Amino acid sequence: MILKGNQRGHGAELALHLMKDENEHIEVAGMRGFISDNLMDAFQEIQAISRSTRCQKYLYSLSLNPPVGESVSKSDFLDAINSIEETLGLMGQPRSVVFHTKEGRTHRHAVWSRVDIASLKAIKLTYPKRKLKALSLEPFIKHSWEIPNGFLPGQEANPINYTYQEYLEAKRGKNQTQIIKHQIKTAWTGSDNKQSFEAALERSSLFLARGNRRGFVAVDYLSQEYKHFRGHNLRNACY
Repeated sequence: MILKGNQRGHGAELALHLMKDENEHIEVAGMRGFISDNLMDAFQEIQAISRSTRCQKYLYSLSLNPPVGESVSKSDFLDAINSIEETLGLMGQPRSVVFHTKEGRTHRHAVWSRVDIASLKAIKLTYPKRKLKALSLEPFIKHSWEIPNGFLPGQEANPINYTYQEYLEAKRGKNQTQIIKHQIKTAWTGSDNKQSFEAALERSSLFLARGNRRGFVAVDYLSQEYKHFRGHNLRNACY
């Protein structure tokens, strides 16, 4: 399940967004801890309470999206939301849950108040993105869905993304960075060991070398380094 969350204020804007009629079907599936029974008034309640604190981002908004072509039951959605709530430390906080159906696909939104009414302090969320990424793996494993690239620990980021330094070099015209990155990616994905990787690089006039500040780099005939090698997979393959 793809999980995306963020801390935010402007509850009225969020309520309008969640109730947009661009969705084929909207269902407010659960309201907890609010006096009001509609999203607009409920989020305004939290905003009013937040004025007794210094908290400006008084809501935590989360979207839960199953992979394309997959469906999730309401109970599975609710299990995921309860697990996220416990992991982030939002147990018992006022919460709303909204179902959206658009173009035949159903996804869910959950919104929590970050303000602890008893203490009138905001609940601090520590490393929420990291925790969501770990939690998002559970439904993939449970339902045997194909796990997207980058979800598993140790997987590398896209090797053809620019670093800032490489962007500046490309902008100045000193090298064809994007082409070089594509050549390195092609060589890497088509190789199963260090020897075949080196041979594939050499066909593009690139050479594998030990770097001064990292395990391995690729260099061209001018000894220009291309620092694309991150993660354990490449290091293990090359040693």
